[in-house]
Amino acid sequence: MKITFIGTSHGVPERDRKWTSVMICVGENTYVIDAGASVADGIIRAGRHLDSLKAVFITHQHGDHMNGLPALTDIISWYYKNSDPAIFLPNEGIAEPLTSLTDYCLGGHIRDIDYRVTHEGVIYDEEGVRVTAIPTKHISGGKFPSFAFLFEAEGKKVLFTGDLSHSCEDYPSVAFEQELDLTVTEAAHFKLTQREDILSKTKTKKMYISHFYYKQNGDETEKFAADMPFEVVLAEDGMSVEI
Repeated sequence: MKITFIGTSHGVPERDRKWTSVMICVGENTYVIDAGASVADGIIRAGRHLDSLKAVFITHQHGDHMNGLPALTDIISWYYKNSDPAIFLPNEGIAEPLTSLTDYCLGGHIRDIDYRVTHEGVIYDEEGVRVTAIPTKHISGGKFPSFAFLFEAEGKKVLFTGDLSHSCEDYPSVAFEQELDLTVTEAAHFKLTQREDILSKTKTKKMYISHFYYKQNGDETEKFAADMPFEVVLAEDGMSVEI
């Protein structure tokens, strides 16, 4: 399993960092967690074909996590017509405006897109890949749906936390209950050094920090990493890790 960070920025794109998106390669198949940055561009620049894209999982409805979706549905509607990913949306109301926008851009030539609504529990179990959605409380204390994803393939387990609450009280409990090969943790909504009591309890071999705010966490990451019982890496756009 190979994980590549397409975008690692927080709510505002930066000079050297795009909005949030992570690509996961399992054999010949490709998967994506969040689509803030352009998924289509990221996959192609990484040397993968869009036909290999099997599923896209959106953690929540904020634009910095899904603004790249219209470009993806556009290009697979008129050019990469063999690309047929399942696109998991956190809210059933999102599919209709996405469809309308793509239809408008293409002048009525849109094809059916496999939109699915995320729910708690196992949402994907195909071709040796199993994805479990875990509710979080990122938006207004849980007023609107948001999710973390546990991604399992090739005997490995990777947790993507998605965005969390400022208190970090909704950090997925699976991180404390199961042995994980890798955890991808956001750090835009809290200081890492102020959440050491929670994060230090995660049973992970490595923790990659993505979707972070440099002014808040960049300079403190070294101190945070020194106090953790596992390896900590500050993710950058284009960075890859194989597990």
